[in-house]
Amino acid sequence: LASNKGMWSELLGFGDFYYELGVQAVEACMAHRPANGGLMEIDELVAQVNKRRGGKVDSVSKDDVVQSIKKLSKLGSGFRLLQIGKRTIVQSVPGELNRDHNMVLSQAESQGGWVRSADIERSLGFTQDRMQQALQALLNEGQAWVDDGHEDGERRYWFPYLRHVK
Repeated sequence: LASNKGMWSELLGFGDFYYELGVQAVEACMAHRPANGGLMEIDELVAQVNKRRGGKVDSVSKDDVVQSIKKLSKLGSGFRLLQIGKRTIVQSVPGELNRDHNMVLSQAESQGGWVRSADIERSLGFTQDRMQQALQALLNEGQAWVDDGHEDGERRYWFPYLRHVK
């Protein structure tokens, strides 16, 4: 795929290809934000971008999408790449995940996309208050879902962008 040098290249340091790819990535992230709270695994984003592009153009690679997200982050738009455990997650909403949030997400990633309060207290050594604050912040941002329907009766917190086990 060719990247034309134009206005975006001069103003922002990237060509039309990465600009267009960035717009497609933004559209895909916005379309899925109600379901994932603005956090999407990079492979899912690549699949969504390629789906939006259709079969009439070449598909884009993971590296292409990563480069476009890195370039978008220069705009201060809230887009950035996060490393959660072994996964690369695209954050498409402004805001910061603090150390506690990242630790909870890493624990969930290691368990297939979910955690229980007891897992956080036992594995991470969080107090009840610290655990509740971290989970509540993730819930408030729409980045976690509550599951009170498990057969053991224990509440589970699901992170939809971490649900696929590789």
